Amino acid sequence: PAEPSETDAATDADSADKTAVDGAAKTDNKADAFAQNEGYTLVKGEGDTAMSYSVVTPNNIDPNKEAPVIVYLHGANGSERTLNNQIMGDYNLAEGFNGYIICPTVQGSWDNETAANNINEILTTFSENHSIDKDNIVIVGHSLGGNGALYLPNSPVFNTEDGFKFKKAAVLTGYPKEMKSYNIPVGLWVDSGSKWALNNYVLPNIDVNGKDKYVDLCNYEHGQIDNIAFTQDTNGNGRADMLEWLFDE
Repeated sequence: PAEPSETDAATDADSADKTAVDGAAKTDNKADAFAQNEGYTLVKGEGDTAMSYSVVTPNNIDPNKEAPVIVYLHGANGSERTLNNQIMGDYNLAEGFNGYIICPTVQGSWDNETAANNINEILTTFSENHSIDKDNIVIVGHSLGGNGALYLPNSPVFNTEDGFKFKKAAVLTGYPKEMKSYNIPVGLWVDSGSKWALNNYVLPNIDVNGKDKYVDLCNYEHGQIDNIAFTQDTNGNGRADMLEWLFDE
């Protein structure tokens, strides 16, 4: 069967998100803050890096305590601001996740060594000015970003002896091009458009009855999957299922 097109049903949603956030008022008088609510703030990344990025930070985070990190990869036509309108408005991260979410922007695709080197540079720059738990860095990708979430953890850039490593990968739909094994636990959040590719290229290489995870979301729209993953709380404990799985809680 032909592989699903990567034009992405999320394209229009990602574009709309960017437009909405670009017009958001700056309410806290910080020149680099472009979105916030009572629990967290989304700001432009600091320092010189080849890849532009922003950071979601809970306002009550303890800067002196090592915090976990999510590297979030947007879908096609998205940007470092995509996370705001899709997720931040619906989920108070200060209650559900007391760590940093780093949101880079890519022109092209995530599944290559150029992207790997750029994200490694971002993590290096960010860790110089923030206290992060290097044993609790995970990667999450939606659609086009899901490809990167499958590719990047196996990159040599993230497998050096003393370098950064990803603990787990969450794929919120994606279109991998080849079958391969994975060296970390992988979670799949699957819609109807990505089901064929994920079931044929990824599912045979993971253990959904063990360390890995499979969530069937084929009854939802492609552009909804990342929002669901960040908000779905099936046991009602105030913690999203994806976050519980990513951080073993």
